[in-house]
Amino acid sequence: MRKLRGIAEERPGCSRLEWMTDRENEGARSFYRELGFAELDGKIVYRLETGTGVIREPAHAVSA
Repeated sequence: MRKLRGIAEERPGCSRLEWMTDRENEGARSFYRELGFAELDGKIVYRLETGTGVIREPAHAVSA
């Protein structure tokens, strides 16, 4: 983790590192808590697996 932090700090514009684990993976959650990291709420993860279908066009325009 220290090495990852160092890499991030060296890169202009990189302000944080984020990672995730499944809620059911208590071993990983415990490991990260032991390192002093807090669990955060508020994000929803979307995933697109390659080769698994077509991406639909949105029903309405989405502005960035």
